[in-house]
Amino acid sequence: MPEQAARGGLAPVTLLAGGAPVAELTMARVPASVGHVRLLVDDALSDHGVTDRSLIDAAVLLASELATDGVRHGAGEDLHVELSLGPRRVQLTVTTAADRRPGDPVPAIAGHSQQLLDMLTSAWDVRCGAGQRVAWYRLDR
Repeated sequence: MPEQAARGGLAPVTLLAGGAPVAELTMARVPASVGHVRLLVDDALSDHGVTDRSLIDAAVLLASELATDGVRHGAGEDLHVELSLGPRRVQLTVTTAADRRPGDPVPAIAGHSQQLLDMLTSAWDVRCGAGQRVAWYRLDR
């Protein structure tokens, strides 16, 4: 049965069975936090036995993209990051507040970020609801 990762009232992001959060951090939603997100992902994956440097580099690059997106398009003061690791995947979720009303379009990740996510991930999404904006990606190991 799949596990669920949820924060607040937004429908949870489904995790593959066997996955577990390995790092979680809430910080100010400011540009300087993006560097902290990169360090968090690199350190957490290395500390949990991931030795594939190309996988770590991809996870760090994409974490930077999602954190930057959260800083630019999120709302509120906080940027919440959760990194989960399973036997066959790495997943990162970035959650911010959202100031959208029901029916408002979600600012989509586009351009360079979208190309990277499409090219490197097995799945990704951005959605808003219940006062939150959640962006996530999943990398296969």
